[in-house]
Amino acid sequence: MEDVVELSSQDPDADADAVQTGPIIWNYYKSDGVQSRRGGAKNITCTFCDTPFTGCSSSRAYAHILGRAVLGQKRPNIGACKPIRKDNDDRYAQFKIAQRILNNEMMAKERLHSSSKAKQSVLELT
Repeated sequence: MEDVVELSSQDPDADADAVQTGPIIWNYYKSDGVQSRRGGAKNITCTFCDTPFTGCSSSRAYAHILGRAVLGQKRPNIGACKPIRKDNDDRYAQFKIAQRILNNEMMAKERLHSSSKAKQSVLELT
């Protein structure tokens, strides 16, 4: 099942009827458009800190912006995002808002993930 996310109304180039498929995390990364063998973006760049990544999964992308391991990762194996701060640039404020949104989304996924693991272990015991 794919998540469907409506594009932000703040984007002047976005069509009112446009719909984006996939995790919301990719709204915070720029892609070079090249696809990896597994179907994901091959080269992406964080829009907040301009850090480039090659073959980055969505869980690594979440870990980068949230600055913590997600979905049972032992270690995210990726550096935490440190947004670039410049005069007349609201990138840091956007980063804090994105962190809050993504943290809420990831916490919901982690609760669902831990709940399904608990159900699976109960099924294995019976």
